[in-house]
Amino acid sequence: MTSECSQIQPPEPRSLGVDRSLQSSRSETEAQPSALSNKRERGHGSVTHQRNHSHHRRILLASSAAATLLTLTLTLLAARLPLFDASPQVLLPDPPPESDLFSRISHTLASAVLRWDAFHFAHVAADNYVYEHEWAFFPGMPLHVMPGAGRLVGFLKYLGAYYPPRPRTEDVLLGGLVASAALTWWSVVPLYDLSVEVLGSSDAAFLAAALSLLPSSPVTLRIAGPSEPFFTFFSYTGMLSCIRRRWLSAALHFFVAGTFRSTGFFLSGFLIWGMLVEPIINGHRVSLTMILYATALSALTIVPFMHHQYAAYQLFCTHTREPASWCGAFPPFVYTYVQAKYWNVGFLRYWTVQQLPNFLLGAPPLALLFAFSLYHIRQALLPRLREVVSAPVASSGTARTPTTPSAGSIHKSEPARTGIQAPSDAAHDRRHSRSTSTTPTATPTPASTSTSTSTPIPAATSCLTPFLRSSITPHAIHALAMSLLLLFASHTQIVLRQAASMPLTYWAAAWLLVERPRMGRLWVGWSVVWGAVSCVLWGVFLPPA
Repeated sequence: MTSECSQIQPPEPRSLGVDRSLQSSRSETEAQPSALSNKRERGHGSVTHQRNHSHHRRILLASSAAATLLTLTLTLLAARLPLFDASPQVLLPDPPPESDLFSRISHTLASAVLRWDAFHFAHVAADNYVYEHEWAFFPGMPLHVMPGAGRLVGFLKYLGAYYPPRPRTEDVLLGGLVASAALTWWSVVPLYDLSVEVLGSSDAAFLAAALSLLPSSPVTLRIAGPSEPFFTFFSYTGMLSCIRRRWLSAALHFFVAGTFRSTGFFLSGFLIWGMLVEPIINGHRVSLTMILYATALSALTIVPFMHHQYAAYQLFCTHTREPASWCGAFPPFVYTYVQAKYWNVGFLRYWTVQQLPNFLLGAPPLALLFAFSLYHIRQALLPRLREVVSAPVASSGTARTPTTPSAGSIHKSEPARTGIQAPSDAAHDRRHSRSTSTTPTATPTPASTSTSTSTPIPAATSCLTPFLRSSITPHAIHALAMSLLLLFASHTQIVLRQAASMPLTYWAAAWLLVERPRMGRLWVGWSVVWGAVSCVLWGVFLPPA
């Protein structure tokens, strides 16, 4: 293990026959070069860490570009096979034989991504919301990204020549492809930075980010142009702002994420946890100002969802002679109505024998999310909560010392044999404590630190596995809530698409590789095989969507 887990040596006994003034002078003289040496070592270590992070980012970006290119190539090859559904050929007929090479290439790319939800996105991008069922899709991608990117593609394609006011379907699809590929290529960087902050280990962060190059739905994440790439990216950046305690930045990123998927408002939980729950668990008082600030920022993340419902209500219930049937419901949300009517979404509605294959398809990522989130909650969160409940009430203005799971609660974790440096969670919690404390605390004197036994810090704290750090806890709770929603009240197989937006998916995969290597190898093998198979299924227009 590293020096973090080495035992602390006891201080040498004082020599009573030595002149104390001479001893003090010698100590000060010896301490000066020692302090300079320590500062030099810290500076060298910081430079080394920065170089290590930069090296990791370069490798990840190159690998991400290669993964996108491989996904696109496999999908294009599969699209040349006979299609199960000929709808793409109807909407995008083959170009005339006399077309130039560039036109044929753009048509091939656009027709390869025209599958499933892409039909709805392309229509909304070209004609805005026309049909009731289209309101199941949030406007971030079809109303903002695809039209803008499509116009840029059309401008470049025709080199500034006349371009019609309404974007062409082919250009809209190409714009979505380019935007998705570019953003997904870069998303590996905020994921790596977030993993470094949360896991406290650059090695573990690099492993998790590398595993993100094997998503369970590579086409929808990398090239197809639905909402997943943008929702994933802004979720990552918002979570990164949260861990760095930049609350307004986090809320703005979550706000943008909410314009792409309905589940964006769940991201407000990270704000509530970091601003309110975590300080309370650590024994800090939360001021009324902070409560109001957290409430306002959390409300900001819900605005996209509410605005989408309000716009539909104005269209179908107010500015019409015959209001829609859902206008009298409470709450009058078009989203829940069209999901139930056109996609049969609802609690346990998907639990039929006919849907068993879709449950089996979504089983691997769901099992991984459930296993790791429950493991972390049981081994890391519950011990903290038990200590909070059982600890004596802190005196006014004094914060409770943050604690971490004891050695007995992590007996299944073996970081020493993994090769990944286990971080000190106490250091993270002390940093969090300093940033959230509203009352300054006095610096302990040597006498007080040597005699105080009221709040001991477990020796195992510095030897924790990265996967039990308290910074993972809000992600575990979020992943558990999303997994329950996907299992009981959604089309369960869409977890293949949505798992990428939860970084816990890749931390859990890294956890398997580190602490359960056999299961980790099975996960990697499944990710590679299923990723390739899903590209072929997408190309020939076969489920899952």
